[in-house]
Parts: sequence; C-alpha cells; structure tokens
Amino acid sequence: EALEPLESFSSFNAFFTRRLKKDARVFSPHPETLVSPGDGRILVFPKIRSDRIFQIKGSVYRLKDLLQNASLAAQFEGGGGIALRLAPVDYHRFHFIEDGRSDPPQKISGKYYSVNPIAIRCIQDIFCKNARMRTLFHTTSGRKILYVEVGATSVGSIVQLLPNGGPAQRGQEKGFFQFGGSTVLLFFEPHQVIFDDDLIEMSARGIETKISAGEPIGKWK
Repeated sequence: EALEPLESFSSFNAFFTRRLKKDARVFSPHPETLVSPGDGRILVFPKIRSDRIFQIKGSVYRLKDLLQNASLAAQFEGGGGIALRLAPVDYHRFHFIEDGRSDPPQKISGKYYSVNPIAIRCIQDIFCKNARMRTLFHTTSGRKILYVEVGATSVGSIVQLLPNGGPAQRGQEKGFFQFGGSTVLLFFEPHQVIFDDDLIEMSARGIETKISAGEPIGKWK
C-alpha cells in the first residue's frame, strides 16, 4: 500500500511515516457517514459525562483534564467520542473527517508513556500525562469536532500539516506521528453522532476493533 517502494526508505522512521497510494484508503463521499480519521484499534463512547468522559482498562478520564481547558471541555459535555490507538505496525498518518476549517493546533506538554493495553492499565490517567495536541475543527455544516493527538513511547513528535489552521477537506491528511505508538481522540458535540451498534457493543466490553482510515464508524444525526 505504500506510495514509495520499500527500498526507497532510508530509515525505519521514514517507513513509519509513509504515505499510502491514493486508492489505498477510501473516505465515503456520503455526507451523513461518520468515518475513522486513521488506522488503528477503536473504542467509541456514545455520551461524555462531566465527571468522566470515558473509561479505558480501568482508567477514567475527564475532558477538562485532558484538554487543560474547562470552557472548551464544556462545549462537548454530553456528546460522543472515540479513541483510536495506533500500534507501531499501523499507518501513522491521520486525516480530517469532514470539510471545513481548522483552528491552529495547540500543544499540551507532557511525557511519552506507552499507550499499549498493559501501560494503560498500570499508569493512571495516561492520556492526561502524555504530550498531546488539540485542534478545534469547524465543519461546513456548522458542527464542531475536537481532535486530540496523544504521543507515546518513542514518538519523536506529532507533526501537524496545517500548523496555522485553515481550510481542509474530508480525507485530507491532518498530520502524522513520528516513530512510536500513539492515539487519536475525537470528540463531538451533543446530539450530533450515532455510532454503529457493533462498535458500541464491543467498546462497552472493553474490546478494541481494528479499523482503517475512512471506514464508517457511524452516522451524523
């Protein structure tokens, strides 16, 4: 699937941040379809609560702690969210899932703990401790989507391809992670999304589902 032949990569990081052939990932053209921003293992959370937005492997996260911004967090209380965990074997570029305009990404300093399932169980509030970036995105239909990219062990950096914000299209690359595992979190305003039943069921059981960029994960209301 890689755009360039394997022998062209001068380092493992060059391969790790590889682009794919144009037809390797297809983003649905149907405006009502909600799609995954990247490759990885997904959990969905149908409703965000003020005291805890989601629980993964025994750890509970609050959006205001994750974002370090209580007023921004309040905009998404009662909405839905996803956690997309990227393992080192995955394609490590992530994408915009709608047409619209991106605010400039904002960096939140932190560490680089692993985000594998064992680490998530052992290190409390790991997503609130790791280095991360947040971006508020305004869709052409008037909705807001909050992107949070979380770094992890061996991640050299989170690279944003629109560092100053600007217009973007569905399926366009938003950025990529340098070498290492990592996570993309998305949050939606209340009453805006309906996740697929199978993802809701598996997530409630704590089971991640393997998915690719552009694959449907639900619908816009």
